[in-house]
Amino acid sequence: MSGRRTVVTVVAAAVWAAIALPVVPSYAANPVTDLYVGASGSDSNNDCATIESPCATVQYAVDQADASGTTIHVGAGTFDGPIRPGALGMSLNIDGVSPADTILTNSGLDGFVVEADTATTGLSNLTARGGLASTVLVDGGGLAADHVFLETAGCVLGVLAGSATVTDSTLQGGGYGGASCDVAATSDPMVGDVAISDGSVRLVRTQVLRPDQGRPGVKVKGGTFTADQSYFDDAANDLDTNNSDGLRVSGGTASVRRSAFHGFGSSGVHTLGGTALLTDDTFDGNVVGATNGTGSLTAVRSTFQAAELASLQGDISLAGSVLETDSIGNCANGTVTDLGYNLATDDTCGLTAATSHEGVAGLNLDTGIADRGGPVPTVAILNPSAAVDTIPVGASYGDPATPLCPVTDATDLRGVPRPAGGACDAGSMEMAATATVVDGPAKAAPHAATTFDAEVGVPASTDVDGLGLPVGTVTFTSGDQGLCLAVPVSSSGEAQCTTSALGVGLRSVVATFAPGSGSTLHASTSAPVTTKVGTVPVITAPGRVVVHVGTKVSIVLRASGKPAPVLRLRKGHLPRGLRFHRGTGRATITGTPKRSAVGRYHLRVRATNPMGSDVHALTLVVRRR
Repeated sequence: MSGRRTVVTVVAAAVWAAIALPVVPSYAANPVTDLYVGASGSDSNNDCATIESPCATVQYAVDQADASGTTIHVGAGTFDGPIRPGALGMSLNIDGVSPADTILTNSGLDGFVVEADTATTGLSNLTARGGLASTVLVDGGGLAADHVFLETAGCVLGVLAGSATVTDSTLQGGGYGGASCDVAATSDPMVGDVAISDGSVRLVRTQVLRPDQGRPGVKVKGGTFTADQSYFDDAANDLDTNNSDGLRVSGGTASVRRSAFHGFGSSGVHTLGGTALLTDDTFDGNVVGATNGTGSLTAVRSTFQAAELASLQGDISLAGSVLETDSIGNCANGTVTDLGYNLATDDTCGLTAATSHEGVAGLNLDTGIADRGGPVPTVAILNPSAAVDTIPVGASYGDPATPLCPVTDATDLRGVPRPAGGACDAGSMEMAATATVVDGPAKAAPHAATTFDAEVGVPASTDVDGLGLPVGTVTFTSGDQGLCLAVPVSSSGEAQCTTSALGVGLRSVVATFAPGSGSTLHASTSAPVTTKVGTVPVITAPGRVVVHVGTKVSIVLRASGKPAPVLRLRKGHLPRGLRFHRGTGRATITGTPKRSAVGRYHLRVRATNPMGSDVHALTLVVRRR
């Protein structure tokens, strides 16, 4: 349990660091659409229009707004509510300094801190805490929250009707029981960090943490719930005493993609009458990963690891997923509809598709959830793994067929593009592609010490931070010839080969990266670099030759260099009766000069090979006898 708590602390701190903003807000000087609230302000006869003369309370500033789209800038301090921006029928934005500096509360008996009941309310860069029922209640209006921290004893966010979008934020329960979000005692109360009766909620890169005992992180009674790259965690509470679900769907629909569920004392996801679709999600350390009671649940390309009881429970449809439990079994009390390309470490799920496999011993999953890059922690597949490249490009599932490994525009939960290695990996994580580049000299002497440098990294098209170092080796080859084998990659992703094995000729050298054990990166091979191996030509021949009319002539010109250079007559013309014979390594001038050829002839002979060229000046003097 201590390991799980440590993970949560690290992840929460990472997200908190991501949303922390400068202490001093940047205020726009616009008296019409910008209002100001400060700890030293006053509400008496104040229009809140300047930063030098702010109001004292947020609600007073709301009442002064006279234009939709007005932003209320709230300074550092704690400001008591409640706040009803929607009462005026105008869309308003409430912008703080940072979640650590601007705190909205409600010390009264009202059921909320902020209520959006008609128009859209924007919240950013602040903390809202408290409320008898909900910290933020959406009842017919809209909410757009960005970089906020919401915490309560009841519900953090309750949506009775309308819509809410929360981005780059943290929603956290108070750690003890509270009222229903709608303060209604029903057989199916609205309880949880987030609770939806009707309307819609969308979470993007948002944490849902520490639901109160026996209450879910998210409760969907009706409407729609979607989450993308979000993190649900209850590891701060004891699994033995807190039987919470990460997501409980008793009605409506839920779609969760590229997200993670960790440490829940009941199930990561639990359907009880509603419908849930899970795509590219990770489940780790929950009593049960996902449970379907009386609803409908489908899991696609998801990873289930280290469950306390089982990975899956109930009747569940499954495609492209991996299941590894260290307890009773992967599946319990239900039937798995096998949609293909699933891998399980035991035979409790009864997988039936020809592309699925049970009793898999080589999944090689990480021992727990961890930061593997991107905004969401995951349970990594480690090299080598049976999950790598198991789903062919174009594979589909369901009826009608839905892409399971699309050709383009798919990613894992971190944002790493799928497929990365010619096919898609099973589970929520795709091993990231690598790009290997090799550099070497343009020329080298035969069998002389020659150095080639390789660099291994992640392609620029993989725009995900924190994917880890390219641990492994690089092998340098030229055709079938091994130059340097299994050179370890340095911490900066570099490897070097110094070799004297290159013989004469044009040599193409490539570098191939092989990931080491435990790596989360794919292998890659560089484009070739071509090195000319040899020596520059040097012509050996006289500079002046005298020949006589009617006498046979044989002049030899030789050239050193590797590869052997070709000699050609490049400039000038020969006396009548003589001919130039070009050749490799040597050339000749032969024949018998004619009487009419008497005179002086200036020639230029060039020797050329891939390493360069040499030009020799030769003067022929033809004389009478």
